[in-house]
Formats: sequence, C-alpha cells, structure tokens
Amino acid sequence: MHCLVDFDNIPHEIRKWGVEHIVRRVIRTVEPHVPTHHCDFRVRLYGGWFEAGFLTKTAQLTQAQIDSISPLVILQKDGSHMGLARIELARTLLIDPSTTITHTFRRKGAPSGLQCEHRPWINCPESKSCPLAAVHEFLSKDICPNDRCAVGPEDILFKQEQKMVDTMLVADVIQLANENQEPIAVISSDDDLWPGVYSAVLLGQQVIHVRTTSTNSPLQLYKRLQNTFYKSVAMS
Repeated sequence: MHCLVDFDNIPHEIRKWGVEHIVRRVIRTVEPHVPTHHCDFRVRLYGGWFEAGFLTKTAQLTQAQIDSISPLVILQKDGSHMGLARIELARTLLIDPSTTITHTFRRKGAPSGLQCEHRPWINCPESKSCPLAAVHEFLSKDICPNDRCAVGPEDILFKQEQKMVDTMLVADVIQLANENQEPIAVISSDDDLWPGVYSAVLLGQQVIHVRTTSTNSPLQLYKRLQNTFYKSVAMS
C-alpha cells in the first residue's frame, strides 16, 4: 500500500516527535481500511527537500531518521505481524524514478504590499523613542530612511518556500490510479491536492484521504467524492 504524506502539512506538534512517530500514526489511521490482515507499506514523504541541487538541512536530518528505522516493522493491535513500512523522501516521480526533482525549496523576495500601521502604536509604551520607528519608515517609504542609502525591503527581506511539491504528489496519485494499484492513502489537508484525489477516484482508484487538521475547506468539493472509492478520515 502506498502512503503519500504531505510532510509539512503534518502539524508541528506531531512532526516534532520524528519520522517513526508520524509513520506509525499514519498506519494506525489507515489500518482499519486496509483490505487484508497482512500489508506492506511504501511511505513517501513529500517536501521541499532540495535547495538548488543540494539536500536542505531538514532533508538531511529527515533522511538520517529514515536510514535508522526503515524498514519499520508494523504490528497489529493483537501483536501479530502486519507488514513492513519502507520509508523514503519523495525525490523523484513514480513514473520516472531515475530523475531527481531538484529546486523544490527556493528563496523568494520580500512579499509585495507590506504596510505599516500609523503611529503611535497602541501597545507601544514609548512611541516617540521606539526603535521600530525606523522600521516603519523603511517599509512605508520602501527605501532606507538614510538619504545616502539605496537599500529597499527587497534587498534584505525574503522567505523560503516550497515549489512543485504539491504537483509531485498529485502526479504520483494519478500515476498510481492509472496503474490500478491497491488502495492508496493521501495524508494532507491541503485543498491544492483535491484535483488529483478527484481524478484518481474518477479513474476507479480507492483513496483513503487522511485529514491532518480540521479546516474550513469548501467541503462541497469532498462531498462529490463520497462513494465506494473515497474515504475521508481524521488522523488518529
């Protein structure tokens, strides 16, 4: 059985306990819906593992955990052997396991449209001498307050973000559906994955959708999937 895990969509309070904890919780959640008493699991963790062509620090730490525990023996509640869980970072697409997908974690410039509240600020006890006044002027004017300096927000502010991760997971869902595999589990509450899940169900693929968090997603989308091929469950 394939378990496709949107790694960063797992709540931090679960991720902090490590990969083994995550995998065991995922399998405990899907186990009641596994059609046989013996089942092996292929657990793929999707995330922004590559900054340019190099593994990120998070990816290296996660890989080290995987190396120390995989394959993981899975036992049923009665202590009998259920199967093995083989865990991997999703570095490639299932359709082409020879090609590594790099540049999935990228630096992005300062977000546009940043604005500051006008002074004085309600919670500031010393608004006249507040050192944040310089930050306010910097962001309001979109340039350093020093007339001799040409540094703007885009020169010093940035954020890191994942790219292609959701579409890699969706591509794998559809690939598995086309291969007519046994039931698959998709572990995420990200609505960006819905078109892939929907396509797989329409192709006759049984999908166990493990929701990692309670969300205010447009549930009408998921109500369309309530049939014998789709099961939505909360992570246990």
